[in-house]
Amino acid sequence: MSGVRRPRRARRLVAVLATVATFAALGWGAPATSAGGAGEGAAKILAEKVAPAVVHVRLVIGAKASFQGQEFAMPEQEGDVAGVVVDPSGLILAGSPMHLVRNLEAQLPGLSISLGLNRPRVRLPGDPKEYDAVLVAQDATLGLAYFQIVGPPGPLAAVDLATGTTAAVGDDLYGARRLDRAFDDALAVQRARVAGTIEQPRRMGIVRGEFREHGLPLFRADGSPAGVYAIQMGVSGSGEAPDASDMLGGLLPLERVRASLALARKRVPDALEKARTSTAEPAAPAMDAAPAKDPAPPKEPAPPKEPAPPGTPAPDHPGAPGMG
Repeated sequence: MSGVRRPRRARRLVAVLATVATFAALGWGAPATSAGGAGEGAAKILAEKVAPAVVHVRLVIGAKASFQGQEFAMPEQEGDVAGVVVDPSGLILAGSPMHLVRNLEAQLPGLSISLGLNRPRVRLPGDPKEYDAVLVAQDATLGLAYFQIVGPPGPLAAVDLATGTTAAVGDDLYGARRLDRAFDDALAVQRARVAGTIEQPRRMGIVRGEFREHGLPLFRADGSPAGVYAIQMGVSGSGEAPDASDMLGGLLPLERVRASLALARKRVPDALEKARTSTAEPAAPAMDAAPAKDPAPPKEPAPPKEPAPPGTPAPDHPGAPGMG
């Protein structure tokens, strides 16, 4: 029987890694679409208000997995993911596949996946230079990642996600993305519509249309934010590796994104400091865990010991406290 199970487990593991690799290498699972046409008025507004903040983040992506005693590694791949500047200081919002990774691990007991988003570099519109960046954090619940440009060239154009309201069913929306470098990073404005809502695994709108860039905002025709597009995986409970048919495009409510962004902003200074003091690739903290507790107050210093009486022998192993 063991000779039958091992190939089956191996096939399932390879299928899982293929899902993650495809999602990571192809713009976080967004299928290629035509540049498509949005309404002329909306396209002009987004080109003026949003386009300067839409960027590409170049990453080196690698993944390792273990499943029921077997291990598999995905060769590192370099590729671009879509991002949008959400703070003039150079903080960038992008998509992350970590929510899919956690979902896969929950559906396949014994599966553990490690995914690295390494050596990020950012291309700004109209600037031939690539700017170094650091991975600040990944929200493994919403599937979002935050990058901070190291030494941006002054205040940057940014999308203010504190404005706008989440779209409702039936609303027409528009998204702005950039084509590949082979097409001069040209801007494409595309249509989308909220076709319904789901409650599980989390509440979000069901999005249909041309725009499918995981982690980028969708906007109303006046250019105000209306939510963030995200790929969501369903929970089947079958114990089998999911495929593309188990995923749909959804709209994350702005309220959830704002809370996630607020946490990321707090972690920027620490991420930059780690980047300055370490040559190793810093691991970005996940943001789906409970908030860290406030640090404990410092202990009062211990009172000085009375001097030993004359003739008392010295200890055999003097040294720093706690080193015994």
